[in-house]
Order: sequence, then structure tokens, then C-alpha cells
Amino acid sequence: MSDSGNAGHVQRPEFEDSDASSLVSTCESLVLPLDLLVEKVFPFLDRQSWNNFSCASRKLACGCTDGKVRLWHVRTGERKPALDAHWPGEPVVALAFSSNDTLLASASTDHTIRLWDVTRNSKEDQTTPRTIHAGHVSCLFFSHDQSRIVVGHFNSERISIFDVCNGKQSHHIRDGITPVSSVRLTQDGNYLIWTCATKQLKVWDINKEECIGVLEGKRINAVCPVEDRHNLHVQIASIEDPNKFSLWTTEITSISQNEIDDLSVHRFALTLIVKNTFSCIIRFSTNGTMVACVDDYRGLRLHDTRTGEETNFIKDTGLFPVNDVAFGQAKIVAVISRQFNGIRIYNA
Repeated sequence: MSDSGNAGHVQRPEFEDSDASSLVSTCESLVLPLDLLVEKVFPFLDRQSWNNFSCASRKLACGCTDGKVRLWHVRTGERKPALDAHWPGEPVVALAFSSNDTLLASASTDHTIRLWDVTRNSKEDQTTPRTIHAGHVSCLFFSHDQSRIVVGHFNSERISIFDVCNGKQSHHIRDGITPVSSVRLTQDGNYLIWTCATKQLKVWDINKEECIGVLEGKRINAVCPVEDRHNLHVQIASIEDPNKFSLWTTEITSISQNEIDDLSVHRFALTLIVKNTFSCIIRFSTNGTMVACVDDYRGLRLHDTRTGEETNFIKDTGLFPVNDVAFGQAKIVAVISRQFNGIRIYNA
């Protein structure tokens, strides 16, 4: 399949961002603002270790086996010039957009991270990306102010934090030997939350350089830190069995005064059990108010995290199996299928 063949899979309507809401009708209807075919999507299926699919409010990126990153405009379906991100034949294993959509970080098996300015519209406009040598990367996350990038490592339980401007490492944390599955930095930049392949979640105080809490023994499918003025809440989604998933939460109190209560499994309170979902994959929205779950690898269900109410149900995405879900920052949710080589994007 060639790139030119990918662009012409369906006739896509062109519309302005303000018209997007008009496409959403009932929960039972299939809303298809965009339908893409992508080439050489990274074939690894172990989502505990690999992440290469990212969606922002206006852009979607897909890391590929040929070392390139392919980009699309979310609303119009326009394909941007592919980024020759890494060495040919070195697959892209992790992607992350900055919160303002201006920067994209890509990591590859060539042990480098590249930082791209994705505001440039043509390949000729692209400047040489900044390169960070970071070892074997499993996941990436930008700080809220775009000044730092957090890196989780695959070969050991290591977290590195790099300065975006100069590429220098500012923090290095090593707390075990298991791979890091996902990593999040709180909005104030003071706390790291990461998960490991061994059913562990850890909360790390960056200023004190110490672990302030561990949750063990629970299957963790998705994590989302949610902050208010003084408190940090950690939300966890756990697929208990194929017929239901559970939402858990805990609270780290008085962030401003650094009065931190130790976390344990007993401090995580069960908030919701959502049944009859047949969930295989689950992801939080960027603000933690919504979860998307894949229904038996084909359908897509959206739930309100406060009430558990189903807010949207797409019975059949047309892709099977759906391998991952990604939320954008403007009520956009995308699903991807590697075997089908397809991506579909919906209004959440």
C-alpha cells in the first residue's frame, strides 16, 4: 500500500471546527468526521510496553515501523508531510503532543527522542529537530507548560526528565527493575505518577526526591491525575473482568503545604463499577471527566467518570480488532486497528 492510496480511502467532508458539533446526532449513530488508512502501523500488541498513537485537539500522529511519523489534521483529514523522524527500519515506539499542540515528541528503538515543531505546514518548513539520547523508551509525557518532557524506560523502572529547550537531563529516578508502562506529571510539575508491568502504581515527590505512595496488587489499565486548587486526586480504571470495569480514586491532600499522606491500597476508594461493557481497552480523557472503553474490540463506549452514565455508544467502529484509543484535547476520541491499518475519529 502506498501513501497516495491511503489518502483516498473515503471522500471526507471539509468543515470548520465550529461545525463539528453538528455532526453528532444520537448515541446510536456512527459519527465519522474522518476515516483514515495508515501504512505500516507499529505491529506490537503489548500495550503495557509500547505506545505510538497520539491525538491532540487539531492533529493526529501515528508512529510507524519505517521510522516515520505520519500526521493528519483532525478536522479536515488533510495529511501533513510525514516526518522522517528516526533511522529507517527503527520503529517509532512512543509519541506525545504538548498541551498546546505545537510540539510533538517521538521516540524510537534507535534510542533517541526527537522534538518537532508541528506548527510548520510543509516539509520544507521543518527545521532539524532537537535530539535527546534517552535509551530504550517506553512512554513519553510533556509537562503542562511544555518546558519538560518525562520519559519512561522499557528496560528498567527508570524515569528521566529532560529540559525541552536544551535537551539536558534534569532528573533521573531509578526505583526498580520492571518496565514503566505509563507516566504522568501533575499540572503543577511537582509529582510524578507512573505504572509498572507488575501491577504497581507509584507517586513520586520530585522536590523531595522520594516515593510518597505505592499501590500494589491491582490491575491498572489507565491512570489520570486530576487537580483542584489544593488537592491532587489520582483516578484509576481497572478492568475487573470482560463484563465490567471499576473506577478508583485517592486524594493527596494539601499540595501547597506539602503535607502528604502516605498512600496504600487501603486509601484508594472504589467510586464506580460499570457493568455490561465487555471492556478490552480503557482510557481517560485528558481532564479525567470521561472514560472510553472498547466494547469487545469493536464498539466504542464513552462514560462519565462521576456518574458512570454512558454518554455515547458507537456499536461498530468498522475496525476489528481495535487496538488502542486516544483522546484529543477538544472532545475528540480516536481508535486505531493495526491489523486493519485503520484509524477513525469521533466527536466525544
